Amino acid sequence: MASRTPTTGGLFHVSLQQLEWATILLPPIAFFIFDFVRHVYFPSTVTQWPGQIATVLLILCASSIFSFFVFRAIHKREAAMLLRNRELAALNGIAAATSRTLATDEILGITLDASLTSLGFDAGAVYLRSEEDGGFELRAHRGISAPFAASHARMLDSAPLMQTLRSIPRPLLCQDLKVTAEGAEEWIEAGLSGFVAVAIGTQERLDGALILGSREPRIYGSYHPDFFASLGHHLTASLQNANLFRLTQQREREAEALYEIGNEVSKLLDLDSILGLVVENARQLVDSEIAMLSLLDPKRSEVRIRATAGTRSARFHEARVAVGAGMGGRVIATGAPFQTPDYLEDTTIVHDPEIDTIVAAEGLMAHLAVPLRVGENVLGALTVADRTERRYTSRDIVLLQRLANQAAIATENARLFDEAAGRAEALSALIQEMHHRIKNNLQTVADLLSLEMLKGARGAVEDRLRESINRVKSIATVHELLSVDNVDNIQATDIKKLAQLVVNTSVRTMVRPGQDVKVEVSGPSISLPSKQATALALVLNELLNNAIEHGFRGLTGGRIVVRLAEEDSTVVLCVQDDGNGLPAGFDLIHSSHLGLQIVNTLVTKDLNGSLVLRTDCGSEAIVRIRV
Repeated sequence: MASRTPTTGGLFHVSLQQLEWATILLPPIAFFIFDFVRHVYFPSTVTQWPGQIATVLLILCASSIFSFFVFRAIHKREAAMLLRNRELAALNGIAAATSRTLATDEILGITLDASLTSLGFDAGAVYLRSEEDGGFELRAHRGISAPFAASHARMLDSAPLMQTLRSIPRPLLCQDLKVTAEGAEEWIEAGLSGFVAVAIGTQERLDGALILGSREPRIYGSYHPDFFASLGHHLTASLQNANLFRLTQQREREAEALYEIGNEVSKLLDLDSILGLVVENARQLVDSEIAMLSLLDPKRSEVRIRATAGTRSARFHEARVAVGAGMGGRVIATGAPFQTPDYLEDTTIVHDPEIDTIVAAEGLMAHLAVPLRVGENVLGALTVADRTERRYTSRDIVLLQRLANQAAIATENARLFDEAAGRAEALSALIQEMHHRIKNNLQTVADLLSLEMLKGARGAVEDRLRESINRVKSIATVHELLSVDNVDNIQATDIKKLAQLVVNTSVRTMVRPGQDVKVEVSGPSISLPSKQATALALVLNELLNNAIEHGFRGLTGGRIVVRLAEEDSTVVLCVQDDGNGLPAGFDLIHSSHLGLQIVNTLVTKDLNGSLVLRTDCGSEAIVRIRV
């Protein structure tokens, strides 16, 4: 027999092997000593003791055999205690070592190394649950061949071994896999015979498994189920602490990142800069390969990608899809986050051929999109994507949504700022424009009064003043229309609306009591620059005044039609009445009528147009101006 380690507790001062030999040799030695004494000191009794000697010898032999087995049992118990102490020391060492680190990979490495060196196993592996697909991933291994590790890198949640660990309230201990495998048959391929599988996690949730194996069959003691269960509890606690620490650090980083992003975004008022910053940070926040931000164009009811990060093609910026189509269109339509592990294969998405072509060229698969929402309004969508299948976690969705909320507020602020800046610019331009208009209008009033004065004594003073007042009111009408109704486009005026206002003013001012004059305005809405609109308003005012004052003189009423038309680059104004018509031999050039002279001057000089007057069941004036 090989020598055994002596005990350290003080009970035995010699080895068990020495005690075993002493137990065997002591009775014969005692017998010979006894016989020697008898022959020397009691020779007369030699012949009387044969039976007694035989009896004593038998007793001593039986005692020796009994003592031998007793000491053998003590030895085995001592060996078992030594093994158990060594295993407990290894367990304490694992607990102490893993408590000094919060890195998952280090914890797994320490556990496997200690299991192989201190517990006498030849191979080991640790599987941990993957949050992406719910299966289990091989995170660490020792003593296992590379081909076997590669072929068993992942284990399904429904794998027989995992089902076995769920079904039994203790670790799985197999003395010999070739005899009893209990769901671990595939580990025979790794050359293992003795096998231990320990659940990692709680009774409610299996988070992984610690697997240990030996090349030879292994015998377990009655305490081994509790021992390996304790090992599993230590490993579970260490991994939970590491995971909690990792999550705490991750959330601190995420909170800092969101704060920094929000701080940077709040400083920006340029929309393109805001969107570029958002997509770049979206990639980093959820660790994705690309990010895109789409905005809704409510006027066209379409979605346009405004910013990207990580894309290879610039075609994304050219793409436009209808609301409801693609990832961004779907999220904008529903207002809810959406993800897919494989975009092109997902039949629940309304696919757009142009987008599908770009996605295929980029090699994109997994997508996650969240809405940009301000109150009840969805402004757009923030999307991240990867070129491999991926299941985004609930944490990814929460983080991306928080970033999208900040982006939505910043986008709305930028839009409001642009509107305010545009309004301020428009108001500034309007003030300058009104300054010029007032100056020009006052100059026009002065010119009209000067003409009235030069033409002198014709007509009553009251009539001449009424005509002058009406001209000034026409100018005021144009000024009011340009200043109030057309603030958003101060450079252009709707002359149909202007014509209606001039008609209303002329009818109120020029129609005499008892007369019934109907005026109708027809034609499309036509825009003219403000300066041309002012001159055309004066022209229309003079033509209306002439029709009311001269065309219906001596009549109880009549009808005037004002028609507007646009022919190529020419605007046509036609004023026709059913009154008295022009006098015979009327010549506009030699006419002394101030109103018609004003019309002719405005049309030919200010508007660079032409004026035609003719009589046909009344009178008709046709003005043509090029725009």
